[in-house]
Amino acid sequence: MKDLAEIGLNTVIVGFESFSDKELDLYNKKTDSNIYKKTMEILKENNIDVYATIIVSPEWGKAEFKNMVINLKKLGIYYVNLQPLTPLPATEISYPEDQMVIKREEYDLWDLAHVSIRPTKLSIPDYYREILKAYNSILFQPKVLWMYIKTYSIKMLYKMYMGSVRVTKQYNIKIKEAEQNA
Repeated sequence: MKDLAEIGLNTVIVGFESFSDKELDLYNKKTDSNIYKKTMEILKENNIDVYATIIVSPEWGKAEFKNMVINLKKLGIYYVNLQPLTPLPATEISYPEDQMVIKREEYDLWDLAHVSIRPTKLSIPDYYREILKAYNSILFQPKVLWMYIKTYSIKMLYKMYMGSVRVTKQYNIKIKEAEQNA
């Protein structure tokens, strides 16, 4: 197989979505977690960095967040987008109104970043804290930081740092808002 990096492809975005077959079934993905894992392995073997999107289930507690981080690290994935499950109309996923945190009319908050379904094992502020903790644990591993330093210019490192500061601020705002609304 020709190394995909040789043809100029060195980063791909993959909607990994879940490490759980049960969750993938709930999300109507018509696949299983082994396919995702094998895809990640093939991409890594071909020196392709993966930007993985993970759907964070409202049923997750600290153990599930920890499991996700372990799996991502094991697969060598350090670019991630963690999205709370949002039951958008086209997904055919629905939850009873009493489990919804954001009203369906508040379209601007249905952005795949706000918690729209009440978490079952954590408070909303703690749920956001776990997302932020997972981001930091994945992005700021010593070996990943070293790779960034060896790979990117000072200007790019600064942009990446400022991006992480913005994400942290956004989550801290969400945590504060959730605490005030509790």
